[in-house]
Amino acid sequence: PSLARWVKKQRQQYKLHLQGKLSNMTRERIKMLDDIGFIWDSREGRSQTHPPKHWERNFNRLVEYKNVHKHCLVPCGCLVVPSLARWVKKQRQQYKLHLQGKLSNMTRERIKMLDDIGFIWDSREGRSQTHPPKHWERNFNRLVKYKNVHKHCLVPYDYLLEPSLARWVKKQRQQYKLRLQGKFSNMTQTRIKMLDDIGFIWDSREARWQEILEELIEYKQKNGDCMVPPNNSSNPHLASWVKQQRREYKLFQEGHSSNMTHQRILILENYGFNWRPYTFKHNMEKNKAIRIERQHTCLGGYRAELQIPKIQQIQTKAVLIDNTKSCDVSDITNDEGLKDDKHLKNDEHLKDNISCFSIICCIAASSSLF
Repeated sequence: PSLARWVKKQRQQYKLHLQGKLSNMTRERIKMLDDIGFIWDSREGRSQTHPPKHWERNFNRLVEYKNVHKHCLVPCGCLVVPSLARWVKKQRQQYKLHLQGKLSNMTRERIKMLDDIGFIWDSREGRSQTHPPKHWERNFNRLVKYKNVHKHCLVPYDYLLEPSLARWVKKQRQQYKLRLQGKFSNMTQTRIKMLDDIGFIWDSREARWQEILEELIEYKQKNGDCMVPPNNSSNPHLASWVKQQRREYKLFQEGHSSNMTHQRILILENYGFNWRPYTFKHNMEKNKAIRIERQHTCLGGYRAELQIPKIQQIQTKAVLIDNTKSCDVSDITNDEGLKDDKHLKNDEHLKDNISCFSIICCIAASSSLF
């Protein structure tokens, strides 16, 4: 009897140890008792030697129910076996207490036996498999229609056409987060699979990032590039978002903490996103200045050609040819279009030609060659 009392005391001290209260149970003692197969839960110990007949009898009834209905989802209002429905409900309650570390008659052996026959511990998940709630299913169908139109499930928070759908989408993310934290949630595995199948994004931050990316794509389609100006009054939050991406990219390149990822970088670069707007702007202004300078040069040469008499143009051309010793001046004056000086004065043909020859004439005139 003294050994039995000592064993009972070890279980009590172990329970106090788990609760963080004063106890003489240490880690070394726990390890020594575990090594010899000590069972800390007395109820589990009894179930291994003499399983309660009442529990075993109801378990067998549940197995028979499954053989007939192909599942263990005994409804609460089942008139055929009402006691079995109450027993199933009680097992879920005891399992919840067991997970919370509270007093419960649910043991590991019982959990394994119920798992082996496909028992569903979450009653909400069980109901969703047989009779999905109409309200949830109706909103899910609305989300499917939204995706068919917009090609994604990113319903914006300020969606004016269906604000209730936007709130419902936000709620699904909240319920999913609670489920991951082990807290009470109406999000079931069946619902998760249904939403995953249509490409639902669970992370609200990622969803928001994708929403603004769609706005950037629309901006590029209208303007031809992703250079959103900082003072963009039509869409100020897009301008701030673009600036934030460049800031996060810089932190990412420097090895600091950042929400920029390789995947986001590839997505943005695929749409022609420029990480250095000042370089892009400088190149644009430089190219514009070069283009204007070329236009002025051609226009100046054209005007110079109109102001220089034709005989001086001939002499300039002759001097150039004489310097290169490529031909005689008579080759030029023999041109039928230049023999008649009166015809030269009325000739409007050369006024329409803009060429390197006009620029040469301009240079010659300014150098006082004639």
